[in-house]
Amino acid sequence: MTEPLEDVPVEVPVDAPAEAPVEVSDEEAAKSRRGRPRSQETLERDAKVVEVLRERGPLSREQLGEALGVPSNLVYLSLWRLKHDGQVAQHAEGAIRHAWALVGE
Repeated sequence: MTEPLEDVPVEVPVDAPAEAPVEVSDEEAAKSRRGRPRSQETLERDAKVVEVLRERGPLSREQLGEALGVPSNLVYLSLWRLKHDGQVAQHAEGAIRHAWALVGE
């Protein structure tokens, strides 16, 4: 068994200036997010998903893939990001099962 370390006092100068809070712009905050930056292709695909949902209303992942000409697994990734950004949500009403729609529309 190891012995506990002794408490060592930390000396802080009395006249040390207090650190002022650092203001960070929204752009800098976005850059400091975890993970790698999204490619331009990814950003454009996400924007196209929003555009198609705005024009056509609730659609399934497969219908969005057909409308955009991309595989449904890439549409799923866009929907996941947009859902976490609060832009889209699953739409439970209507004839389409597992449809997605813009939030607030």
